[in-house]
This record gives sequence, structure tokens and C-alpha cells, in this order.
Amino acid sequence: MSGDGFPNVVWIPANEKRYLKMTSRRIDAIVLHCTDGSAVDAKQTARNVFASPPEVGPDGKLRAQSAHYIVGRDGTVVQCVRHKDMAYHVNAENPTTIGVEHNARSPQDTTLTDIQYWRSAQLVIWLGKTLGIPSTDRWYLWGHSEIDPGTTHSSCPQRALDWDTYMKALADVQAVERGETPMRLWDQ
Repeated sequence: MSGDGFPNVVWIPANEKRYLKMTSRRIDAIVLHCTDGSAVDAKQTARNVFASPPEVGPDGKLRAQSAHYIVGRDGTVVQCVRHKDMAYHVNAENPTTIGVEHNARSPQDTTLTDIQYWRSAQLVIWLGKTLGIPSTDRWYLWGHSEIDPGTTHSSCPQRALDWDTYMKALADVQAVERGETPMRLWDQ
């Protein structure tokens, strides 16, 4: 099995207990997240977290989270859950959303890297076209704590992601698709 077609995506499937297999579903939004762990590599996060069996946390609750995609600090994009299947990433909104995680911590920095903004923006634009979602409209693009105000991750993703920068990256990806050259060099 492989991913759903995003160019150069790495497929590392999530553990089957971390998502719900479905025959189809209606997707109406994309939700951005930032990781809590110290991994900076999307493949490492996929293998060590999402591909592993769910665990019981110190509070006694089962931790079975996953996301459809992870964007690493080096711009690597990993897919862990197919679009038709429901990842466990945003509680009540899981049935109709796609989750995109971002590795957000390194010893030197807790913000997203330029290449991470760029590759995430490319992914979100591609998802919008593929799924028929106006992905540059904030009505269809949410942060975890915005769409799930009851989450214990109250600073996700804004502790690492700057929305103005993210929206600029989305605009620049679209400009490149039109053959224009953006002023910012996101992938350098």
C-alpha cells in the first residue's frame, strides 16, 4: 500500500489501532498540528509514534493519536493514514478533516523552518485541489486548538507556527504554480 499521491511523499503507515479504516468519507477541512516530542525527523516520528501501538498515558487514558501527514524540519513529508481513513488527531472533528503534523522542536529552535513552511504549504495546496477544499481560505484551514478548543494542546500549532508566515507560504506556492518567482527563498 502507498500514500494518496502527493509528490515525493514517504509512506510509513500508522498502526491500525491509531485510525479508523473507512470505505469513504467527506472531508471539509485541513487541521495543522505541531508535535510535542523532540523528534525533528518526520520519518522518525512516523515510525516511533504513529506506527507503534497505542500506549496508556500517566493519566490512565489510551493515547492513540495519529495524523494523515507529518512534515519534518528538513521538509520531508510522510503520509501515515490514507485520506479515506479517519486519523485520530482532533477529537469530534476527526470524521471530516485531514491532519497535518509538523515536527516543531529541535535543540536550537521551536518554530517551523522555512522549508517546513514551504513543503507544508505545497501539501495543503495539493490537498485542496485533490479534495476540493479551498485550502487557502482560513475557514477550511484550522489550527488544532482552534477547531478543538477543549484540547489539552491549547498552544497547538501556534506555539511553533506563525499564521501570517503560513499564509504567505501558501500565496507563494500558488505564485510559483502561476510561473511567478516569490521574493522569499523558502527552500534555502
